[in-house]
Amino acid sequence: LSLIFILIAFLGVIFYVKPVYGEVSELSDKVSKNVSLKNDLQKKVDELKKLKDDLSLVSDVSQNTVLSAIPVHFDEEGLLNLFSDLAEKNGMVLNGITFGISDSNVKEGVVTKSSVNVNLVGDKSELVSFLKGIEGSPRKVVIKSITVQNGEGEMSSQVSFSLNMEVFYQGLI
Repeated sequence: LSLIFILIAFLGVIFYVKPVYGEVSELSDKVSKNVSLKNDLQKKVDELKKLKDDLSLVSDVSQNTVLSAIPVHFDEEGLLNLFSDLAEKNGMVLNGITFGISDSNVKEGVVTKSSVNVNLVGDKSELVSFLKGIEGSPRKVVIKSITVQNGEGEMSSQVSFSLNMEVFYQGLI
């Protein structure tokens, strides 16, 4: 009789432990996968923190560079100074500047472009120097077209130039 009880207890333990053992091994596999996933994610987080630290070192310089290339407002005065200084430096006469602001309701932080027309008088080499000055300026300026008109009479050595350009700016923050 005690042998039957031992056999029944043994079979009971087998029927109870076997399903639980399968669950335990499944849970153990899930835990090891989650630990490995956690370690991988921790490595990525550490890499991102390092990248953030590296970027923060140059972000102040980059931000200032971007703001000088694409300022937070249209800045007509800055453009007027830029073009008049370049004209004077290169021996040209600045006859006029026309600003064409495309949208006065620019949303905050959105980059927008506007047209600027500059009329100059000078010779072709002065124009080339003027254009190189625009390329070297910190402000983002795209020249869309150049119109050339030869001078007449006494001023035949002087040429009239009309530059159609686009300048970029951001909406007020």
